[in-house]
Amino acid sequence: MDNQPLLPWVVRTIQEIRKYSDRTIVVRFHPGDKNQVDHKRSIARYRLPNVRVSNADTIMQDMSNAHCLVNHNSSPGVVAAIEGLPVFLTDAGRSQAKDVAHTNFADIENITKFDRQPWIEKMAMMHWSLDELKAGTAWKHLKQWAEK
Repeated sequence: MDNQPLLPWVVRTIQEIRKYSDRTIVVRFHPGDKNQVDHKRSIARYRLPNVRVSNADTIMQDMSNAHCLVNHNSSPGVVAAIEGLPVFLTDAGRSQAKDVAHTNFADIENITKFDRQPWIEKMAMMHWSLDELKAGTAWKHLKQWAEK
């Protein structure tokens, strides 16, 4: 998050969403964050209406009943977009999901669908196995752009 403090971002983002929606907001902290327990305690102090902290084991469980996913710019936005869940980003310019994400919370209750196919194909071409790299398959595909 570019050294941006997490909790102020969460609170600001919730306050912005509240201008347009009164849906329940589920906050999911990064499972690897060593400060996760403190974050959960801190978010409770804000007493934000209709906001709860996730206790699901996986992000897929949280996404199963979600209206959309709100993210700054990290990989959960990509996961949601691949799964067909609408994505809202607060730093779209630095997200791999930017081509299929919304950036204006005013649209949160009237979400337009993106044609994800070109984006998914582009994403698939960005990931190569070690065997494909060793065999030169990746270079054979990518060199057409390197030579321009």
